[in-house]
Amino acid sequence: MSIWNRGREKLYDNVYRAVLICKLAGLSFAETRRIVREVFEVIPKKKIPRSMLKNWYYGHKKHRMTRLNALDKSLWYCKAYELALELKREHHNWGYKKIATKIRKKLPIRVPPMTVYFWITGRSKPNITPLKMCPELGYLVGVLVGDRRRTGDGLKVKDREFIEYYAHMYEKATGVKPNVILDRDGYHRTSEGGGFLKALWLTELWKVVAYIYPRQFLQGLFDSEGCISFRKSSPSYILKISTGNLEVLLTATKLLKKLGYKTKTYIKPPQTRTIGGRKIHFNQSYDLRILGGKKALYKFAAEVGFREGKRRKRLAALIEAFKHPPKEIHKTYLKLTTPSPNFAILTQKIRKKG
Repeated sequence: MSIWNRGREKLYDNVYRAVLICKLAGLSFAETRRIVREVFEVIPKKKIPRSMLKNWYYGHKKHRMTRLNALDKSLWYCKAYELALELKREHHNWGYKKIATKIRKKLPIRVPPMTVYFWITGRSKPNITPLKMCPELGYLVGVLVGDRRRTGDGLKVKDREFIEYYAHMYEKATGVKPNVILDRDGYHRTSEGGGFLKALWLTELWKVVAYIYPRQFLQGLFDSEGCISFRKSSPSYILKISTGNLEVLLTATKLLKKLGYKTKTYIKPPQTRTIGGRKIHFNQSYDLRILGGKKALYKFAAEVGFREGKRRKRLAALIEAFKHPPKEIHKTYLKLTTPSPNFAILTQKIRKKG
């Protein structure tokens, strides 16, 4: 098989996955086709014709994927396992090959016959985190392209509120709640495997999830890579996303535009900085800023907002400060964001008791 054909098969696999994901999310065929064209816009129309997408969407034809990944198994293996046990109970004389064939006819993926054999003989069952298509998955994907470790496991951040919200969203999407652990270095972390998230990143199907659940995706991304600060000179504010990934930047820009936001991109050239006595090189990165003054700020607070503690408080302080006359805005903002001495003493007492 030539390199082109192998690349073509991999591309077809991911387009097929995209169609199935959209259908599971409850999207119509027209919406599914629009998202597929948006994400895979490099594909000439002759390669993936509309009729093929239509056959895949309505189940008239199925595409045999070259290899199942963690995402495929998270979406379908639990259903396949239940179906295998049900067929075995109803038809005692059926062998594992016939049951595997029946599963292939009812589900859009092909489960290896030997896997079915181990299931129906009670020697194993799916050792995979189940996944359902829901808005919470959009939030997880937003964190995935931001703070979450894509090579290791779990999320590692300093803000407790952020990571607890992430764990809650993970439980909503999978039924499994990851534990939140406090490390000695002061960071909170989770240790879930999240194989389906890694697969979404490697196949670039995270973009499909982002287009299906744009607000939830942006919420996760802003919690991970967002920044909000006050500008005394105007007075105004800076609300932005910082990322080193061009695909994340372009996707976020498109989604914000579709939701009615005006944005501007700033490019940060590569630089070397000394941190803790060590020279660290930073690659080129991008700042995506939301424009539009107070109206855009109010819109962002209502539709996206922050779950991360410090940024959420700054956003609330800005909204409250902008209700005051221009001369009092900065003073009000400082008053709302600067912890009082009593607050600091109370925080220390709480930590000692904990």
